[in-house]
Amino acid sequence: MSKKILGVFFDSYGTHKAEVRTVPDRAEQYSALLTCEYIDIPRVMIDGVEYDVIADDESLYRNGREPHPAIVDKNGRPLIFGPVFICRGNDSTGTEEPLTPEDVTRIFNNIKHKRIVWDQSGNTVELDILFNAVQV
Repeated sequence: MSKKILGVFFDSYGTHKAEVRTVPDRAEQYSALLTCEYIDIPRVMIDGVEYDVIADDESLYRNGREPHPAIVDKNGRPLIFGPVFICRGNDSTGTEEPLTPEDVTRIFNNIKHKRIVWDQSGNTVELDILFNAVQV
């Protein structure tokens, strides 16, 4: 039986909202959550704390959809496009770990709901974006 991972899911193409989710710690479960075939796990730092970001490795190229940023730096430059699932990573075991209540608060304190123009036709989308991230 796999352990459960509590994290923050950014649904960039559905609700456009960030929400707390618990998922089994299995690659297939992350792929199903992100509706993708391949995942990548970059790391970001928020307020001095490192987090793993489970991301759709092909989010810029799939299904002809315009990519939506999920995580941006302090200047508003996109770092990672959604959808994504944020959790803790354990360097010594190479596994994902659940967020603590303090982690969830830290992440939500850095989320802003923004309307952005996201294509050359001037179409807009409103979505939750995690700001002030530093890619590690």
